[in-house]
Amino acid sequence: MESRESPVEMKDIDREAGGARPDPESNPKSRPPGKKRPPFVEKIISLWHKIKARAKNYWLIAKEWLLSRNMGKGDRWAFVVCLLMALSVWLYVMSTDDTSYEHTLSYVVVNLEGMENLTRSDMSVISGFDNVASVTLRGRRADIGGLTAEQVNAYVDLSEITETGRNTLPVKVDLPGYSTLVSIEPSHVTVNVDINAVKDVEVRVKIDYVVDATYIIGDPVPNHKTVMVTGPQSVLDKIEYAGVSFSPGHITTSLNLSGTLKFYDEYGRIVDNPYLKCDVSTITVSVTVTMRKTVPLTVTFESGISSNYHVEIKPGEIILLGDPKILSEINEISVYTVKINEGSVGVPLIRHISRLGLPEGVIWENADEGINISIERLY
Repeated sequence: MESRESPVEMKDIDREAGGARPDPESNPKSRPPGKKRPPFVEKIISLWHKIKARAKNYWLIAKEWLLSRNMGKGDRWAFVVCLLMALSVWLYVMSTDDTSYEHTLSYVVVNLEGMENLTRSDMSVISGFDNVASVTLRGRRADIGGLTAEQVNAYVDLSEITETGRNTLPVKVDLPGYSTLVSIEPSHVTVNVDINAVKDVEVRVKIDYVVDATYIIGDPVPNHKTVMVTGPQSVLDKIEYAGVSFSPGHITTSLNLSGTLKFYDEYGRIVDNPYLKCDVSTITVSVTVTMRKTVPLTVTFESGISSNYHVEIKPGEIILLGDPKILSEINEISVYTVKINEGSVGVPLIRHISRLGLPEGVIWENADEGINISIERLY
């Protein structure tokens, strides 16, 4: 029968490993005075020596066990790989099971809660709605290591406010159930509160455009000339007007535009506050584009024959104003129809025209001057 050596006893190996000369770095008494390490460094060094001693013990056992068995080289390597994987899993569990891990989250938005209490008291917030804080949590790395600023709810409770002015409130945090709070920076924020009021504000329209010289742009007409704005009194006092802006580019026809209102002070700077409310959010603006076009004047002959007439028209052309789409189809205007045998030879027929049958939306510029026509039969 094959003889096998007896495995090494665990206590003998521990004795062998423990009998080595201690590392002076791990012995606090051997360290010069005045050079005390931080607690976390001591903890890391202590953990390292524990792992080192335990690994040496297991290696001696594994080595003796492997040598006592008829195992091929491949089997031994497989055993070593499995052992290393088991050690890695153990180290991971040891590190993630530690509940002293700290994680700091920067730029956590401090929300304002309890706004309904202010509304019932006819108050609203002027400033303090844009604060952020750094929150430090303690717990297991596996639980809090992946948290982001968006997953932590930091807030101040506005229900504690009873009067207007500056109010300094503590920042509170809704903690995940598997963590504890270490610190909040800043721990308090200031919130300004004022009385709600209402103001009637003028609406102004600004349009940036490009247009040819033959076009005339009318004044923009908004569907609301004023709007009612509700909010903190001190903020309302800064509002000079409500504005809406457009940039339609090159204009060749009339437009209907829609835009969102913004509030401005007397210097044209935007007045922004999340607690401003307006009875109208969108403004519709109509812009009339008119084309100016010079059109020649003619007369029409009922017989279709004009060679035996001499005609003079003063002025020979007029200026029309109207919708570009309509004027683009008008190239001349007949201002009079000469009937058959109208007039006498050598005696001019004089007519004065003060009205023209123009399409709807087209007007005759300087119509008060009229048109004079002289028609004379030559034979």
